[in-house]
Amino acid sequence: MTFGEDHFGSINLFIGALFATYAVFALALPAQLNRGMKAFPRHRPTGLLLTAIALVWSAMFVDQMSLGELGKYKWLLYIITPVSYYLIIQYLDDLLASRALGGMLMLLPTMMVDSARWIPSPSRYVLIITGYVMVIIGIWLVLSPFKFRIWAEAMAAHPARRVLSGAIAAAVAVACIVIGLAHG
Repeated sequence: MTFGEDHFGSINLFIGALFATYAVFALALPAQLNRGMKAFPRHRPTGLLLTAIALVWSAMFVDQMSLGELGKYKWLLYIITPVSYYLIIQYLDDLLASRALGGMLMLLPTMMVDSARWIPSPSRYVLIITGYVMVIIGIWLVLSPFKFRIWAEAMAAHPARRVLSGAIAAAVAVACIVIGLAHG
């Protein structure tokens, strides 16, 4: 599952749409954003869905990797993935949605960086830097899922932080959408 330069425009548009969605909620619908962010970490159905997506996506990445001598054990992915899912939802169920979001934030940038790798334009750095920031946040959420609640409470308590995050998200969204349209 590699993404080349022919996917660069559409991936920019997709990432731009994600950031634009957040920006709309942060800037125009703050009450809904605060409610959603407060409920998200413990929302079990979302956690189950995101965990399943992240595990299957990870298994697909490992399946496509060249593992040399370990390649003969790839068939174990069909056993390890569902067993891992069961163990995660059974023993790491507290703040599962935050952990799973962290996992998704670590997986999503792989396609972003893959698609930007061979683009000669400096505009590729918008997607690359955004991807690296997403990975850092993802690592932090997987290791400390309670940070999501702390961030959500800080956003609700200080509207200026929410507006600033919404403005940054809007700027990234506009940049990604413009780049996506230019490379589409």
